[in-house]
Amino acid sequence: MLALDISADLDELGRTPVAVICSGAKAILDLPKTLEYLETKGVTVTTMGSEGAEIPAFYSRESGVKVSTLCIIAEIVSVQLTFN
Repeated sequence: MLALDISADLDELGRTPVAVICSGAKAILDLPKTLEYLETKGVTVTTMGSEGAEIPAFYSRESGVKVSTLCIIAEIVSVQLTFN
């Protein structure tokens, strides 16, 4: 039996027009699965840096998980607020 422990916060991020800025994900998260889940909820996840930069992990700048888009944070927030 596979148990899924999905935080209610992830669903809320898909419903609420909010921008969350953090320095890295919790060490216990499965980053690829978390990013996939957020994507299905319409949550944009990006990072600052050059194209193809990695999402930072809790204890490290590198996580092995690259983002496919690089955007200016203010533009993302503006577009999301416009269409929400």
